[in-house]
Amino acid sequence: MNDKIKIRRYVFCTFVLTLLLTIMPYTAIYAACCTAHGGVASCNSKTGYQMCQDGTASPSCRCAQKNASEAATKGCCSGHGGVARCNVTKGFQQCGDGTLSPSCSCH
Repeated sequence: MNDKIKIRRYVFCTFVLTLLLTIMPYTAIYAACCTAHGGVASCNSKTGYQMCQDGTASPSCRCAQKNASEAATKGCCSGHGGVARCNVTKGFQQCGDGTLSPSCSCH
């Protein structure tokens, strides 16, 4: 009886450890996105990469899913190269051609 309990504990602990080791790398990847740039602000739907708080785009972190900030920027900068980044000093979306979208604010 005692051996069965030991085997069950071993199987359970192995399962939990495997699960944690499988999930942890993905968590660390997204935690590292934009760490030196104030953290993740939004997703650039045109490029598919995360946008950082300081307005730069993450070179390696792709957007996981569509979110509300993407829907809010749809149509911003149309005819100007699409939304390139958030100009945090002005508070508006900056277009691909360098102009600012006066109707699309960002945070």
